[in-house]
Amino acid sequence: MESPALAAELALLHRNQAAGRVRDSYMLVWNKARRIAPGDFPGTVAAYRASGLEEAAEALVRTVAVERDVHAVLNIVAALHDSRQYTDAQAVLTAARTDL
Repeated sequence: MESPALAAELALLHRNQAAGRVRDSYMLVWNKARRIAPGDFPGTVAAYRASGLEEAAEALVRTVAVERDVHAVLNIVAALHDSRQYTDAQAVLTAARTDL
């Protein structure tokens, strides 16, 4: 079950998307990626995807990999793994790689 704050966030993202406010959506996702607790990340990504916000979910996954420190990224990957969200865990690791 999603929190009221997450439900409000999803509604705002949907309104921004419907109105063509891509930059507003990106800023919301960027801010979320910079501050989300690792344990909250799997549920948030799943909620984005379940509500049809696939692009926002992908942006969240990519942004968290480059905007957070290594320990946070590893904790987020571990939380995704524990939630059996293996594709998202792999996407974070791929985005975080520096040897490509």
